[in-house]
Amino acid sequence: MSKAKKIVVSLLAITSCASYSMVFDNRFFPLIQKPFISVAGRPSHLGAYLYATTASKAINDMEQDIGIPELYGKFDLGELAAAFDIVGLPDPLRSPLRGQAIPFETAGTIQAQGFEFCYFQSIKEIGGIGFNWLVMRSNSRQEFFPKEFPGVERSYLDATRRTMFKEMGLSEAQASQAGMGDLDFYLRIGYHWDYALKFKRIDAGFRFGTLVPAGVTTTINSPASVPYGGNGFWGLYGQLENEFELREDMKAGLVFRLSKRFSKTQCQRMPVKNKDSNATVPYVYSPLSGPVKITPGFNLAFMPYAQLENLRAGLGIRLLYTLTKHWSDSWCDERSDKTIPVDLSVVNQLSGWKSDYVSLSVFYDFGKVKVQRSLDPILIFTWDIPSLLFSSERTPKTNKISLGLEYNF
Repeated sequence: MSKAKKIVVSLLAITSCASYSMVFDNRFFPLIQKPFISVAGRPSHLGAYLYATTASKAINDMEQDIGIPELYGKFDLGELAAAFDIVGLPDPLRSPLRGQAIPFETAGTIQAQGFEFCYFQSIKEIGGIGFNWLVMRSNSRQEFFPKEFPGVERSYLDATRRTMFKEMGLSEAQASQAGMGDLDFYLRIGYHWDYALKFKRIDAGFRFGTLVPAGVTTTINSPASVPYGGNGFWGLYGQLENEFELREDMKAGLVFRLSKRFSKTQCQRMPVKNKDSNATVPYVYSPLSGPVKITPGFNLAFMPYAQLENLRAGLGIRLLYTLTKHWSDSWCDERSDKTIPVDLSVVNQLSGWKSDYVSLSVFYDFGKVKVQRSLDPILIFTWDIPSLLFSSERTPKTNKISLGLEYNF
């Protein structure tokens, strides 16, 4: 196939089908766009990967392990009962318990399996266009454990919680979801230099992309549900990427990315303000819902990596570090009737997060030792491991493994 035909086919593929991608601004899954294993003289890339993720703990501001549901705040049945009184719902708690703190411990798990497909078509050696495609299914679960309360059975407290959840229309604390991620379509402009600045090769470029909210989102009646992308928000990003070939089969690179999602009004649960205790129940368990204008914060990703190729007949390894910071979102109450008071400050505070991952990849290049390379695949296995090299904050400790094939042409 001629180069002109390849470009036409690529454009048709990108514009005619729904293509969904990995993103950096998801706190629940390490949907990290990793660099392709590059091959000199073959600037276009295609990759397909199977992956699985699992998480059973999260980390708070103090680098302490917490239950995943605590990312939204600590659950207190007494505060939920107070919110019921404020919004005018019947409070099922026994009279002696009303007005008291009744804390619960919470735990949870998130497991997912999926498939990723990535494609980049180089155009005229100065850049190109690309996309990534992602489909996933997940199962998340939340568990509630009432703490000791004098003279009250734990079974009663949990039964009361279940009754209150049912009154609010909340499903049982389990969510099975399946679908696509967000669409990330990008344009890359770049160039490469051979034998420059004492490097064998330098490949530098800038990527500009748009994030289309085509992915699975959370639902207000399922507190265990998780988004597969940016939870329904459009966005843009810019990305600087550089790869340096120090000498034969030894490379290092650096990726720097800044993204921003745009404001949108959504129907969300809102924490009811308790004037007596100045405390609120986590918004995902609140009995009050209404329109909220949400302005997502900026998202920054920093990715240095080092790569050794052809250690033994095509075998190579890559070590990549990813630091991601998401600044706090801003929630604004858009209800026309604000008679029932809400406090969105806690939601804003807890919406900011930071994560860091170490990604260890082992790959085998089937065309590395051939005299004449053709469309030979690169088999790659990657393990994304939560790291505490820098302080992670308010994110699940999600492990991810993937196995895939990459092609360069």
